[in-house]
Amino acid sequence: LAPAPLETALAAAGDRLRDTALAGGKILGVVSPFLTVEEAFLLASYLKTLSAEATLALGPVPVVGSDQTFTPDLREGRNGDTSFLTPRPFTIHAEKCPNRRGVEEILRHFQGEVIPFETARDRAAQGHFAAAYLTSDAIDANFSDQDATAFRNAALLIVQDVHVTPLARAADIVLAGATFAEKAGSYVNAEGRLQYAEASLPPRDGSLPDLDIFAILANRGAAPISSSLVLADLAAAVPSFAVAQGGRVPSLGVILGKPETADDTTYPFADPWLAPRGSQRNLLTYPLAPAQPKPQPEPAAVQP
Repeated sequence: LAPAPLETALAAAGDRLRDTALAGGKILGVVSPFLTVEEAFLLASYLKTLSAEATLALGPVPVVGSDQTFTPDLREGRNGDTSFLTPRPFTIHAEKCPNRRGVEEILRHFQGEVIPFETARDRAAQGHFAAAYLTSDAIDANFSDQDATAFRNAALLIVQDVHVTPLARAADIVLAGATFAEKAGSYVNAEGRLQYAEASLPPRDGSLPDLDIFAILANRGAAPISSSLVLADLAAAVPSFAVAQGGRVPSLGVILGKPETADDTTYPFADPWLAPRGSQRNLLTYPLAPAQPKPQPEPAAVQP
């Protein structure tokens, strides 16, 4: 690999993928569960536009240990009146990716099935694909020497990632994507709730948010691309995402396939340390009533 400007690498990737499609070669796209739904939709749309016969597969899904559910105790470690507390069990999932469910919904729409990463890798090892385009953006590097050996059987190997992995070293073209903190977009969590997240940081030099990379490849426009515009297209195209009509997601998210009320009231923040406790808690109601001005005392009469 030799360093090259991002625009040069993008042009080469687009040209070579298009040439592969025109020659009738089979194209594989591996859609990472770390991509936002907007990114996954744009990548799938782009590859299926290049070739209706393109194969889409789910990227690696990292799993560490097993699910752990915790149920807070009302009394342990607490003093005073705890009758007002409502224990809410929560689960830390062994699956360590933010958007498997969202990506799977998009794959089913475009392909009718979800092809696991291992199946795609086995097909690549057998020389099934002329071109392979793999995405990741995982927090921890998740492409191995085995992956590099299998996917290197394709005549064209493109890798889009935030890590320099064995697969990236074996690639013909490497595109620098963005970490979760460097891009805005929506994810579907473990309960099927679509939620929006803002970018916290600008992309690093030489990289772009993945949505911009896919938009440039698809000739959709120059960066930056608005994720809400792509989400609006996704909501119009994929029925399960119709809850995000117009590219809007309620501030607390929305369950796929279950439209919620249009009222998207956001309550004012109240510091829990200042909120009334115990029997006084009902004094705090939402939405908060506007503060009433305090009566001013009458000015004292001035004696002549």
